[in-house]
Amino acid sequence: SWADSSGFGATGPADVTWTPREGFYVTVGLGFGLSPDDLAAIDPVGAWFGTLARMNPNGYWNIQADIYDYEATANPDGGEIDSNPYGVVAIQGRNRLVADAGGNSLLKVNNNGQVSTVAVFPNTLTPAPPFLGLPPGAQIPMQAVPTSVTPGPGNTVYVSQLTGFPFPQGGAKIYQVWPNGYMQVVADGLTTIVDITTGPDGSLYAVSFAQDLPACEGAGVCDGRLYKINPQTGAKTTLATNLPMPGGVAVASDGTIYMTLFSIFPEFAGGGQVVRLN
Repeated sequence: SWADSSGFGATGPADVTWTPREGFYVTVGLGFGLSPDDLAAIDPVGAWFGTLARMNPNGYWNIQADIYDYEATANPDGGEIDSNPYGVVAIQGRNRLVADAGGNSLLKVNNNGQVSTVAVFPNTLTPAPPFLGLPPGAQIPMQAVPTSVTPGPGNTVYVSQLTGFPFPQGGAKIYQVWPNGYMQVVADGLTTIVDITTGPDGSLYAVSFAQDLPACEGAGVCDGRLYKINPQTGAKTTLATNLPMPGGVAVASDGTIYMTLFSIFPEFAGGGQVVRLN
């Protein structure tokens, strides 16, 4: 992990997946608009960032794949070079799928560390916020910013999005993605989704970081939320509100829900938390 000099924010390991034989795989994200080289010039730990790391069952760590390097070389969405490996999940065939929030892509990493593109999430047009001073009714492009990936039925996965600036309320979606890159929306009308998982009954659980992201970053008033979603109909139920900066969610086989809170602004609470919801 690495925090800026003011102590206001931190970046580092974003998600974890594991298989019994191969051990743990961890995405090491990139925040603050830095590249790994930029960060390494500040702190040697920067060489680990923008990657998918692996810890085998013996406790040995190594970099499995350089996600930032793939973005710089392949640039799947054709935009500016920007990579922030976020969600990761192990799937059948000894592959890992990584949601690159900076690159707007879903990537596959095979057991040899080779990276390939599964899907690219498109920009969408959204109403321009008034403070930009644009004519009434003007729209601006908004990046997708995919955040989390979790297994779906068959060979599909679900992928959530945070959305990019201006982070409109109700602008985030959850997609179902097939191995050939085909995707369809299974839930919309969401806001700043940072993590999703499936429960024992097949329902989706989605974590909304904030209902007003600029206000959250400025004043720490985030109103994070947890939703339970029927992926067949898109119907959602709000399970919790006013959550302080939630980051992740996991659901046990008995339906117990676990979440992380104070995920990227630890100064508000003196540290992150893991909580249980009955």
